[in-house]
Amino acid sequence: MMKVFDKPHIKDLYIYAIRGNHDCAALDPYFEVNITKRYPNWRMPDLYYSRTFDIGNGKKYGALFIDTCLAICANFSYAGNSGGQLLLSPEMHRLKFGVLNCSDPFTIEKGNEMYTWVNATLDAWAKDSSIVWTSTVQHHPLFSKWWADYVNITSNLLPMLIDHKVDFYLNGHEHDLTYAYYPYSQVPSLLEELSIDGASSYTCGLNQELFFGYNTRYSEFSKGEALHQITTGAGANDHT
Repeated sequence: MMKVFDKPHIKDLYIYAIRGNHDCAALDPYFEVNITKRYPNWRMPDLYYSRTFDIGNGKKYGALFIDTCLAICANFSYAGNSGGQLLLSPEMHRLKFGVLNCSDPFTIEKGNEMYTWVNATLDAWAKDSSIVWTSTVQHHPLFSKWWADYVNITSNLLPMLIDHKVDFYLNGHEHDLTYAYYPYSQVPSLLEELSIDGASSYTCGLNQELFFGYNTRYSEFSKGEALHQITTGAGANDHT
């Protein structure tokens, strides 16, 4: 698996990793964490972790590396400023999403712990004036074809990102390269419809779904204006 990192253009780069859905089926959840000890450019200190990167002038970019397998299996419900609450749902123990087995108590407990950590970290970053851009990095997307196993991400992680006005959501999983954005100006109407009919009547704004709209590969947005999802799930093939 690690031979890919011998390629000339990336052999000297740090690779900050997070588990994907197939990795989450491994018997040892810490297999890739332990690889960190053997390969100097492989950086995965835990199943989830955070990094800040200097971007000049004393400013930083903060990235949360999130394990969405844990996010899917957690029985956690985000409750705004309270930091969340646990839903003691017996149904969760009987669910199995694709290659994810959510009946494992470790997965559920670790997922609940991770959600609490995400909220606490975003709260701390909001008070740090040096962090001007924020993102999350994870495997599963928010905005995609609607699979049932995304429901915990959109129900619990998305409201947390909205509250903290996170700038970027970087993911893989889907075997394509796509871009979508969610304007924060639409949040009140969406939340209202969610409480009424599960957002069945919600419609996208004009040009919201376009990939590099207006016939250009350059788009400019102000900070805090939208949550930008970038899906890069088309790599890992030597012939691509």
